[in-house]
Amino acid sequence: MNTHLRTKATTGDGGEPERIDNKRRHSKVQFGVPPTPHRIAAPVMRNFDHVRDNIRQHSQGIFNIPDQRASVPVESGSALPDLPPRADFARLSRLYLDSIHEWYPILHWPSFQLEVDEMYTGRTLEGMAREWIALFFAVLACGTLQTEPPQQGLNRSVLKGSSYFEIAIQNLAPWSQDVSLEHAQAAFLLSIYAAECNWISVGSMWLASAVRAAQELNVHCESHSGSTIDSEIRRRLWWALYARDR
Repeated sequence: MNTHLRTKATTGDGGEPERIDNKRRHSKVQFGVPPTPHRIAAPVMRNFDHVRDNIRQHSQGIFNIPDQRASVPVESGSALPDLPPRADFARLSRLYLDSIHEWYPILHWPSFQLEVDEMYTGRTLEGMAREWIALFFAVLACGTLQTEPPQQGLNRSVLKGSSYFEIAIQNLAPWSQDVSLEHAQAAFLLSIYAAECNWISVGSMWLASAVRAAQELNVHCESHSGSTIDSEIRRRLWWALYARDR
């Protein structure tokens, strides 16, 4: 019986050769260039001006850009502090540059020096913004931190630095609704002076004020608007605040 089945399977009607041909045909790899996807052209937007106008109108204020707020000069006849002797500024600014500015270069010194020269040429603080006056006296206060104390008696530089510190505070208060970069810079320097004088709470509060002013100005956001100098000063100020706060 087995012999009969084996013979019938091998002498059938050509089934085995047909299966072999099917295997060969299906096992062949189909080579060729894949069909390229058909690119659909973008639709032409006609009569779209009203949509653009609505987007511009209703998206105002959603995306903030770095603020470039102009400083407002003090009004004529306002009570202004006395202008320190230029020799004092030259000495204290050099001490500031050799110490604080080395650690935290938050000022573009050539621009600041040019404004100081114009102020001393006019021999008055009139025409300068309140926050700039505060920054000027904050620089002087920080410069007094590097003077050597005398052998005996009260250090005159400490008294002078405290007076500069108070003048700077008086010109920052009350805080303006339109905060400028000088507000944050002056508050940062005042925090350094207070901390170095061991006024820990006062220094912490001024540092917090500087951080909040910088955030109001979006200093913590990288942007390419404005000049290269402005962008670099904003970046330095933010990382100085971050390092000091940490």
